Amino acid sequence: PPPRPEPSPSPQPQRSRRSERGNPEWSEEPTPETGKEWFQHAFGLHQSDRFPEAIEAFQQAASMQYRVSTAYYNIACGYSMMNDRDTALAWLERAVEAGFDSAEHLWEDSDLDPLRADPRFQSWLAKASLRLDYEPPAEDRLAGALEVYRALATESSRESGAWSKIGLALLRLRQFEPATDALMRTVELRGDSADTEMYNLACVHSLLGDVQGGLEWLNRAVDSGLSHLEKLRYDPDLDNLRSSGVFSDVLQKAETLSLEQFRSWKKEGEVSTEEMWRPAVDSYSDYVRRDPSSGRAWSNLGYAHHYLGEYLNARRAFGQALRLGYHRGATLYNLACGHALLGEIDAAFARLAEAESAGFSLAGYIGKDQDLANLRTDPRYNAYRERYHKEHLEKEEKKHRPKQRP
Repeated sequence: PPPRPEPSPSPQPQRSRRSERGNPEWSEEPTPETGKEWFQHAFGLHQSDRFPEAIEAFQQAASMQYRVSTAYYNIACGYSMMNDRDTALAWLERAVEAGFDSAEHLWEDSDLDPLRADPRFQSWLAKASLRLDYEPPAEDRLAGALEVYRALATESSRESGAWSKIGLALLRLRQFEPATDALMRTVELRGDSADTEMYNLACVHSLLGDVQGGLEWLNRAVDSGLSHLEKLRYDPDLDNLRSSGVFSDVLQKAETLSLEQFRSWKKEGEVSTEEMWRPAVDSYSDYVRRDPSSGRAWSNLGYAHHYLGEYLNARRAFGQALRLGYHRGATLYNLACGHALLGEIDAAFARLAEAESAGFSLAGYIGKDQDLANLRTDPRYNAYRERYHKEHLEKEEKKHRPKQRP
């Protein structure tokens, strides 16, 4: 396999506290018949951001008297994610009246984050907690997120992961000014590999009604590697952008630049590697002829050649992606894999060192990636393994170290 999969976004707004809400196993194929099947179908739709369809399916489940209060609660979550606060609040009240009694979900579920800054929700939540005899946490999600943001800003943090995480949380909580600041800091730290943060900035601009700004960030995100097509198609945070013809162009570009089109529908063993990846070579060769400035297209061309075992052609394509600054660390690693497969041991180690210096973690690849098999008898490879093993042990020890009392 290629050394690193096509870049994909870090998890977008994560679903929290799902354990009581349904079985995530779901398929579009069979038409649901029972209340349970409708509920599971709805759950899968909800997980895919297809909220209007999910709401209809949850209503169908409730009409069959299957988990009525939970179905109502999930309908409220769907409207919350669609930024329809009035309807979400109405369904939350129906859910509690129907017997939904998990106050912990009301306080902690991220699907309700778009409501948390609304004084009406805050008032309703306080009353609901009394009705359910629930003692609220000392700090709610909104206050906690703002506190984390202020702490990062005070210390002028350079931790891109921390900024990305809090930027996403603040976006979900509809705190647009600090969310923008946090996401912009992540982009500054990560450069053009910050495709997820660019996507989230597009969502901020869309929610604020800035169509041009939203489309510009969305286009940058796609150029930088965003490949989560379901998000582009269904995320309600982008609704204000979808009426623009430019949005259709960006979506088409994302579809063209997604390597999944060449593998997602073909089960392993049904077609040969040549049948699967030669069309990708043809497609991306044509793409870079039309747009030689697309680092992502050059990288995709490199992956396709790599899958076909055409390592010199892959090197040329990855080299062009590197010159264009596309995902520098991952591209250097991919070049290292090509050198290793061709038996160019010193060149491979040189590229590995460059990849690591560029911020690419080798921890998940050393000892596992078969592309590096030719390096395994070299002492330099063992040095990598020993170092990463030591770092892993230190992290585990730190994770399980008892916290000292103040």
